[in-house]
Amino acid sequence: LRHLAVLTTVLHRSLLQGDYLRAGRAWGLILREEFAGRSIDVRQGDRWGIGAEILLRQHGRSDSSNSLFSRQGFDAAKHYYERLIIQFPYRKAFPDTSVSSLHFYPAMFGLWIYVVQEESNAARDVILE
Repeated sequence: LRHLAVLTTVLHRSLLQGDYLRAGRAWGLILREEFAGRSIDVRQGDRWGIGAEILLRQHGRSDSSNSLFSRQGFDAAKHYYERLIIQFPYRKAFPDTSVSSLHFYPAMFGLWIYVVQEESNAARDVILE
């Protein structure tokens, strides 16, 4: 528990400081951590969103726009969501018990819409200049 608490502290501090490379390393260690012989479930406590946020921002911003992340970061986050959707499908027999693909799809589509909107605004700014 102490090791997990330290890793979580490093993760959050790195996120606050904008050090997404270190945050990604801490996140990777947390994912490999075991507690009582079981691996950490990213769905517990909505931790799954942290992984996407790190991937979005880890690849750096494109210099030509004021966007918070690059297209490469978006592609990495989209791939992450796709893996979560496959790994944790919706189970009709247990609809209310855990986070499933029904939670990941809206997050992925919302991110996709945001990126398309940002790219559209950037293209419009280039045309107007």
